[in-house]
Amino acid sequence: MNKKGQALVEFVIVMPLMILIMFAIIDFGTYNYNKNKLEGILNNVNNMYQNNKNIDEIDDYLSKNDNSVVLNIDSGDKYTKIKLVKHYDFITPGIKSIFKNNEITVERVIYNE
Repeated sequence: MNKKGQALVEFVIVMPLMILIMFAIIDFGTYNYNKNKLEGILNNVNNMYQNNKNIDEIDDYLSKNDNSVVLNIDSGDKYTKIKLVKHYDFITPGIKSIFKNNEITVERVIYNE
């Protein structure tokens, strides 16, 4: 029996799966990194909003840190919701079909006193 040929066939079968898993791990790591970065930006925006900064100053801060972030502030009687949304493209082909929504969303709710 030719063991080298068997090992080559096994390698050819397993290698695409290993590459797919590696790209999926990189994708999820990058996604979580961007979400944590967006959480930090949201904390700063939240502090600015609570310190009565106007929307133009908050937009300037966002444009300096990340141009692709969309700010949404929803004010109500009892609360204010601050939401940041950023578009994210997955590089792994299978993950693109699983996650239809390619957006990272973080939000905070501030209760008005």
